[in-house]
Order: sequence, then C-alpha cells, then structure tokens
Amino acid sequence: MSTSKPKNLRLTRWIKNIINVVWYLNILSIILWPVAVIIIGLNIPSDPSERHTDLNLFMGFQVFPTTTAETTAPIIYGQGMVFLNNTNGLLAWWVCSLVPIVMSAIVLLGLFQLRKIFRSLCKDEAFTHEIPRRIKRLGYAIIAGTIVYPILQYVTSILVLHDIDVPIDSIELFPAFEISPAILITGLACLVLSRVLLEATRNREELELTI
Repeated sequence: MSTSKPKNLRLTRWIKNIINVVWYLNILSIILWPVAVIIIGLNIPSDPSERHTDLNLFMGFQVFPTTTAETTAPIIYGQGMVFLNNTNGLLAWWVCSLVPIVMSAIVLLGLFQLRKIFRSLCKDEAFTHEIPRRIKRLGYAIIAGTIVYPILQYVTSILVLHDIDVPIDSIELFPAFEISPAILITGLACLVLSRVLLEATRNREELELTI
C-alpha cells in the first residue's frame, strides 16, 4: 500500500513563505525602530519652531462656523487620522513613537502562531491538537491587538492635546476611541474555529481507534 502526500500544497507553501518574510521583517522593525526613535529623539531641537515632530493620530474633530453667535453648533463633526505638526514638548512624541513597538510585539505573537500552523499544514498534519491550540492563541492575539491599539491611541491623544496649541479657534480636537468590528470578529471567529477543529480532531482519533 503506497501513501502519497497531497499535491495541492503549492498555495500553502507560498503563503507560508510570505508569512516567514513578514515575520523576519517584523523582527527587524522591532530591533531597528527603538534605535531610530532614540537617535531621532535625542537630536530633536529644544525650540518648537525648529523641530519637525509630526504625529499621525486617530482623533475626533469639530469645525465650527466663523461667527460670534452664542448658539453655534459644529458644521463638521467626525473622527479619523489627524496630522499634527510640532508639539510644544517631547513627551507626546516619545509616547506616540512607542505605540508601533507595542503593536509590533502583538503582531509578532500572531505571526508566530501562523508560522507554526502553516508549517504543520505543509507537513500534511491538519488534524492534530496543535493546530486548534495555535488558532486559539492567534485569535487571542488578534483580539488583544484590536483592543490595545485604540487604547494606546486614546491615551496618546490626551497627552498630545495637552501639549499642542491649535491655532484656529473654529477647530476643536478631542480624543476618540474606535474598535474595528471586522478585526474583532475575525479574532472571535478564530476562537470558534479552534473549538470546531479540536472536536473534529477528537472525532477523527476516535474513528481511527474504532477502525
């Protein structure tokens, strides 16, 4: 009796190679980014007019009409990525620069699980207890990133708003908090999928023992 491995593993191996590339790039960024932040931070001029500490943050904003009426309401209201130029101090810049490091660490945890999952798939080991366990951990990493990132953005926004002067009176900025439902559902789906695969693995084992 001859056994042969599945022939349709080209896409699986291709995805595995992409994940490996992203994995090593993420490790490289975690190593180089703090070094770059320290070098840039230590060379930022003390005079705000001479520096270029630009920040991109998720914030809420309101635009009021340029009238002196006491009952004016905002004519534009929303939230999104806001580009800010030159904070008065450097604390907000340092905190904002640390956010990518924290998020890269969480992404690294998820990529580690993905690498192990696709390594098992390339070995034709789909029905093992390892894959459901790693999919479950991947789900937790996705959920953690979905929750942690908005919190970091919110806290950073508070620090920035205490350290910046908006030169236009008709524009008001305020911290905003938003969680991506699609990414959160993806993390929850991974938890459900891990449970389903675990049950499928157990049923397969019981069937093999019966035969």
